[in-house]
Amino acid sequence: MRDALHRLTGERLVETPNHNGFRVPILSEAALRDLYQWNGLVLGLAAKRLETNIESNAIEDGGTLPDIAASTAALFLSVAHAAGSVELAITVRSLNDRLATARRAEVATLPAMTEELSGLATIVAAGDRTALASALTRYHRRRIGAVAAIVAHLTRYRV
Repeated sequence: MRDALHRLTGERLVETPNHNGFRVPILSEAALRDLYQWNGLVLGLAAKRLETNIESNAIEDGGTLPDIAASTAALFLSVAHAAGSVELAITVRSLNDRLATARRAEVATLPAMTEELSGLATIVAAGDRTALASALTRYHRRRIGAVAAIVAHLTRYRV
């Protein structure tokens, strides 16, 4: 068990404050903003390197909270895979894990998530690198602008 927790610490999914036990990190506004910026940079790089068109079935019907968070992770991972880089895919998978709770909180704080994700999936499926890069920039700017509300929701409800 301890080895698993140390591995999760290395992946930054848990932390050990003062080496006194393990806990899930509580994201500050600055930390979440930084994660969104890093995610945007990584996905922007993947968009520029897109090698294949992607048939995206990452969007599931219903648009419920876990579906949108999981669908977003699946869509972004498919973009990384289509860029033809194992390292990009590994990095996106790690970012997906670290942003999972924030993505669930986004649903409660940002309107029209299903439409936004559907639009991204359409662009991804078309394989248009330029349009995808622009859409990903808008996606991340929207979240960076809402960081305070997302962190407030995370703090209030411990999503």
